[in-house]
Amino acid sequence: LSLEKRIRMHQMTYEECCQSLRKIITVIRRNRHDAPIVFTVSPVFLARTFSGNAIADAAIYGKCPLRAAVASVVNADDHIFYFPSFEYIIMHSGHDVDGRHVQSSYVSNVVSTFVEAFLGG
Repeated sequence: LSLEKRIRMHQMTYEECCQSLRKIITVIRRNRHDAPIVFTVSPVFLARTFSGNAIADAAIYGKCPLRAAVASVVNADDHIFYFPSFEYIIMHSGHDVDGRHVQSSYVSNVVSTFVEAFLGG
């Protein structure tokens, strides 16, 4: 069967994103009750979409409900954190000329900032 016949496109709603994130947290907590959990939203945009929407619309639609859902689970637990890689790249126009990938200098900055914030340098 072709890829299109084996895979069904489904755009998750905010509620579905929240439910999935809570399941992820439950699995982690089952094994490590006090483990810190860090979520982030990838700043890399889609190359194509099966939604039928314009690529820019599909890319943002895929990120925004997830980002909002992460905010709701982060606020519910003192051991869950959000790292703003998506916002950093968007706010600093850190994408390559292809509009999709992130410039390597920005990747280095994001990674070093993450390491400093969550791993103590």
